[in-house]
Amino acid sequence: MKRIVTLERSLPFQTLIMDKRIEEILDYSLLIAQAYLLIRLKISKNSYFKTPFFYFFILTGYLSVIGFILCVRIPIPEDRAWLYKFGYLINVFGVMGSTIGKMYIATHRFAVLRSVHLLENMWSIRLTAGLTGILIFFSCARCISVFFCDYAFVIRDGKKYVVMFDDQCNVADKSQSSVMYSIFIIVSVTLTILSSRQYYKIQRKADVKLDAIDGISTKSILVQQQKKMFIIVSVCTISHLIKAVHQFCWVFAAVFHLSAFNTRLQATVGSNLVHEILIEHVQYVYPHYLATYSASITLVIFFPRIRRLLISRRDVMNRSPAGDDQYSITRTPLYFAAVDLFEMPSTPIAQNKDLLEKWRSTLNNEVLKSPCANIPIPEETLIARILNSLEHHSSKYPGKAAVIEAANEDRSLTYQQVHDRALSFAAFLASRGFRIGDRLTAALPNSIEWPVMHVGTWTAGGAVVGSSAAFKLYETVYQLRDSSSSFVVVSEQLLDTFIEAAKECSTVKTIICVRSSDRPLPDGVIDFEETIKIQPLKELPPVTLDTVCMIYYSSGTTGQPKGIIHTHRTFHCAVEMLRSHWLHEIYPVLGADEVDLYKESQIVNSACYHILGFAQLNWYLITGSPMILVKAFEGKLYLDLVEKYKPRYLIVAPPIFTYLAKDAKGKMASLSSVQMIVCSTAPLSKELSDEFLTSHQNVKYIVQGYGMTEMCFSHLPLLLDVGVNASCGVIVDIDSLPPAKQGQRGEVCVRGAAQTIGYLNKTEATKELIDDDGWIHTGDIGYIDDRGLLYVVDRLKELIKVNYMNQSLQVPPAELEGILISHHRIRDAAIVGIPDASHGELVRAFVVKSDENLTEKEVENLVADKLAEFKRITGGVVFVDAIPRSPAGKILRRVLRKINGA
Repeated sequence: MKRIVTLERSLPFQTLIMDKRIEEILDYSLLIAQAYLLIRLKISKNSYFKTPFFYFFILTGYLSVIGFILCVRIPIPEDRAWLYKFGYLINVFGVMGSTIGKMYIATHRFAVLRSVHLLENMWSIRLTAGLTGILIFFSCARCISVFFCDYAFVIRDGKKYVVMFDDQCNVADKSQSSVMYSIFIIVSVTLTILSSRQYYKIQRKADVKLDAIDGISTKSILVQQQKKMFIIVSVCTISHLIKAVHQFCWVFAAVFHLSAFNTRLQATVGSNLVHEILIEHVQYVYPHYLATYSASITLVIFFPRIRRLLISRRDVMNRSPAGDDQYSITRTPLYFAAVDLFEMPSTPIAQNKDLLEKWRSTLNNEVLKSPCANIPIPEETLIARILNSLEHHSSKYPGKAAVIEAANEDRSLTYQQVHDRALSFAAFLASRGFRIGDRLTAALPNSIEWPVMHVGTWTAGGAVVGSSAAFKLYETVYQLRDSSSSFVVVSEQLLDTFIEAAKECSTVKTIICVRSSDRPLPDGVIDFEETIKIQPLKELPPVTLDTVCMIYYSSGTTGQPKGIIHTHRTFHCAVEMLRSHWLHEIYPVLGADEVDLYKESQIVNSACYHILGFAQLNWYLITGSPMILVKAFEGKLYLDLVEKYKPRYLIVAPPIFTYLAKDAKGKMASLSSVQMIVCSTAPLSKELSDEFLTSHQNVKYIVQGYGMTEMCFSHLPLLLDVGVNASCGVIVDIDSLPPAKQGQRGEVCVRGAAQTIGYLNKTEATKELIDDDGWIHTGDIGYIDDRGLLYVVDRLKELIKVNYMNQSLQVPPAELEGILISHHRIRDAAIVGIPDASHGELVRAFVVKSDENLTEKEVENLVADKLAEFKRITGGVVFVDAIPRSPAGKILRRVLRKINGA
């Protein structure tokens, strides 16, 4: 029945719509969650513009406005009351639709483009999704209830006009809901103030500090993106503030202009309602708005922790290892943090010719910085991100294989299996007394046990120590002692060696064997399969960014091999550099959609106990790319894998590249999907590259990676018109150590957030590696040309790089020299590498005898009995009267190479 409502309460209607205040609370909570999410996910126009959901978002927004106008601004007579209902319905539908659109923009799109941020804020995603679902339910309930409710009318000039549904006369209930609205205003005002402060802080730093250092990426990218984000946040917040001010003015008029207000209300709905309106608004609304702005200022001034939660307060550049924040040209880090509002440019650098030209115009600077945009330093541990990734992938791709063994594809694990088994392995370690800071040595070939073992070790708070499958007893004992490993996971083929080594290492408590046969295990050795059958670990230890996650050993150029320490912070940065660079610089140039990053299988050739293979393992666990783990390279098997899985790019060592260029020349079909090949671990000759490109027309790019275990990856490829490496570092004059000029040869030095924190148990060696300004001295000699390309032409540190079983491995001369000199029949010795077309380099020994009866064969056996096969003396033994040395006592290897044609 249609009637004029004065003070009557419409309880049936409010019951029918399931209490409108609950819906309003959810609406405000959703807006708060979205505000936080949009800030953290660095949303901008480029991320969702011209997508179907963007247009859906705009359309439903317009519908909500049209509905509001019909309900509020246009007088609707009694005979057309259905228009009011229609306007109300499309307003509700518009609000609901725009909410769904914003939900999609803030979550689904960024699940593809920014998987790191999705995973970092998974709780926000879930909260937003949950609130959206509940809000849709209540909105649908409200739409249904509209068909059963009456109208409230006012009489003007003898005609009845619809003004509201009858529940809206319940002013007290409507006023009380302003508490939740006030909470939302507090958050909005706080975000506005913090966004303003953060934006202007970045702008000042850019103007003062970064013009001379970075020149391009800060002012044209960082500040520009900051400004976009600031405008978006400000416009949204100001619109809410205008509405709040409007309501505040209405209350002000009601309180201070009672007479005029009273007269106007009496002419419409009656005098009794006037007093209730005034009482309720003075009692509830007015104090709420006074408290709103006071609380906002309090949040900004007195609660820095909450302020950091809303918008991360990070410096534009990461601090140096010494902890200071003084920046200069000679101290520019290679990898520095942008604030959380940072957005990567939408166009790959290789396709942005203007930016490349501007970058090349800055090459007179003594420090070379990449033109690539800066990447925010991850704020969570690597293990937390991997566990979140595994949960995400297992829910999104149930049953999809995460890791597959190339030699036996029946041996595979899904993302859920990796997650569950890793937590079970962590529980086993914890039950055996494994604690944060403990170390586990892994001596395994590439297999499905690797991700289970290393994720489980990290979950338990420990560090993984990589051990080569080629090591013999002497090398194994040294590494176990130096690393103080308490647990060992070893393949069955290496079990006997590690049992013997454990007898000489008091720290080793438990040996776990990955079996490949039914042979009974010795007493005290635990089957790996038994460790993953127990209940998963429930309470995870408090792993932090500074917890050590890995110790991988260098080949060693001075003395014994050194344990290189990486934390969850440094190695996470390295993995994120790979992920982000491929997403923003490689895939777009190859014409791949971002979704391909999650679908395309990748072949992992490098051993997981090497830095490259281990980085790939973690990289693909995060992105969700299925991994094909190659235990040992076999040409036919490798080509079959490439033909079956059709990857767009391959990451290989020079021996595999040589095979593809020469032996696989007639098998074009196998490589038809490959557009890019990245060759790493050793130099690749231009002649071989040209030969490959001639025979494989579909391969457009051959690029070369440059890095070291201490730095992980200092250079990543830009796909320019020629295959070159993206560069970032400084060339230092070898003799005097000032930064070298363009074209001048010097030592390559690099610095960044992905660098090691130092060598294990070797303070002096760490000081030699990292100088006072935080630069890592690579020991490589190089120069930079006028295009900004880095060329490595020689080595200060004389590692010998040999090709062994289709891998490029490093032989440290000092290790062999130590063994030779320790023998009583040898007075002095030196090791050099000599070029060889098939083996890369051959190991040649120069020996000064103490015993004239010493033979060449005996010298070769001294090394063969103690070291891995690839470290054997293969280039012969030359007996000399003396080893040439510098005044400082260093071996002059350049002189030795001239002897006997070496």
